[in-house]
Amino acid sequence: MDVDERRTPDDEVGRQIAAGRDATIHAIGTDRVLRRIPGPQRDLLPEATAMEAIRATGYPVPEVFRVGPGEMVLARIDGPTMLDDLEAHPWRIDRHARTLADLHTRLHRITPPPGLVAYHVPGDAVLHRDLHPGNVILSPDGPVVIDWTNVQRGDPAADVALSWILMAAFELDDEPITGSLPHRAFVRAERAITPWIRKRLVATFLRASGVVEEARAVLAAAAEDRLLDRNVRPGEALAIKALVAREARPHPG
Repeated sequence: MDVDERRTPDDEVGRQIAAGRDATIHAIGTDRVLRRIPGPQRDLLPEATAMEAIRATGYPVPEVFRVGPGEMVLARIDGPTMLDDLEAHPWRIDRHARTLADLHTRLHRITPPPGLVAYHVPGDAVLHRDLHPGNVILSPDGPVVIDWTNVQRGDPAADVALSWILMAAFELDDEPITGSLPHRAFVRAERAITPWIRKRLVATFLRASGVVEEARAVLAAAAEDRLLDRNVRPGEALAIKALVAREARPHPG
């Protein structure tokens, strides 16, 4: 992995192929991508270093080739996200939920690399802290976990609890439905089935994780962390608080 002080000039940045909440992804040839955040101020070296250390254990992480101010060059991973595949093939819910749980289990067995920042729920496992279907790419060689912005060291049950929150607590779309009659009918059906899909996904994921009660015990602490995210919308915040009230259990400690 190369580290330099050069930020790619705007006129050299390739075609944008994806975008997240705080970064854009640009193509570099056919086998690499540039992940870029708006400004060069944030140091991505700790994230890139953790990714390379985790990848060295055999865990499925994109290779990092270069880190610069506010950007990194990564191996391009082809394939749909698990979320996209779920939306296209909802009957694969249980399979994807078990895969997601297995990715958690495998990650939490890895010894945290030196220097990894501690999460506020203490423990000695690597935590992704954003491991949900949108951050898993289903490549031809198997699932690959992306977006390691929040990687820390802590209690593995907290990582499961965070994924539980991300998948179960969401803001319902109540915008007026417009368009043709077939389109309106499709949107209504989609809105009706989405809560059921999420509920089934979460239930299967939690069973497969093997740490349901441990996750319940740290659910409130994980929710506090999630609610600090500036991207959480009001409806989502209400859903998170309702989830905690319904599912959390006192921590035995």
